[in-house]
Amino acid sequence: VESMHQEEKELFQFNYIESLESTEKRFKDWLELAIAIALAEWKRLLQG
Repeated sequence: VESMHQEEKELFQFNYIESLESTEKRFKDWLELAIAIALAEWKRLLQG
């Protein structure tokens, strides 16, 4: 999707040094943004 900003295209990354709590919070935030972007794009495509 070309209208996305670079940070919206990034994959979720984590490592073994980060705490589980921190990873889970960041993942939740990332997932919410990814779903919102996907739904907005889907809506845009349906409205054609």
